[in-house]
Amino acid sequence: MAAVGGLPRDCVGSWIQGFSVNISKVSILLAESWGCRKGLKLCKKLGVTHLIIEMDSQVDVNAICSGIDMDNHAAVLVADIRRSLLAFASCTVQHILREGNSAADFLASVGYSLPMGTSRFAQPAARVEDILLADRLGVPFMRP
Repeated sequence: MAAVGGLPRDCVGSWIQGFSVNISKVSILLAESWGCRKGLKLCKKLGVTHLIIEMDSQVDVNAICSGIDMDNHAAVLVADIRRSLLAFASCTVQHILREGNSAADFLASVGYSLPMGTSRFAQPAARVEDILLADRLGVPFMRP
């Protein structure tokens, strides 16, 4: 089973909105691409113009940045992501370790318990607020 999560944040790292997606059975690479695509659509809807996309899959980052082919299903999503990036004034796609992406990772874990499809959140859960505060304060996150 796969689920993804994401959250657009402002220039100081504060919550704008979040999402979780219960996808079903797909590869992790396909799930990461799906999450990026959902995040881009949300950012476009919110009127965001300048983006820094952080993903914890180096393979997906490489595919998006350089157009490297992936499996057939992911290749379609990556092509759509690359087209979607053109709608923004500026966009950087970069790799981040899972420890640095813990708010999105938490939202992905929430997705497993939700019905199939996308759920959007106007307000962050208390756990996400704690993660974002720790991030703004530079507190390191250590994975167990």
